[in-house]
Amino acid sequence: STQSTGAYGAMSNNPMTVPFGLMVFKDITLNNFWMTRWTRQHADSPAEREMFEQIGTWYRSGELVPTPHQERSFFEYEDAFRDAFRVKQLFITDRTISDSRAKNLQ
Repeated sequence: STQSTGAYGAMSNNPMTVPFGLMVFKDITLNNFWMTRWTRQHADSPAEREMFEQIGTWYRSGELVPTPHQERSFFEYEDAFRDAFRVKQLFITDRTISDSRAKNLQ
């Protein structure tokens, strides 16, 4: 039987480990793909819609959970750089506009 598993975001500073014995004794092979290229090739296609529907199903069921992250304003860039190797940093633009420190720049 063929079994398929995916590792979304394998380049997120978290190494993927694969037991060598499985590759040798169970004849398991690993393949990869570049998501950006796949998205360009399948834009507005049934395959793309099916992919997003499946991701939504996994997210709603709890099988797919977001990576731990911290949302920050662009004005918090120094803190974001300091904490970048501890937790993923997301810059949120709407918060930047209303950030209290932005008023100090006027």
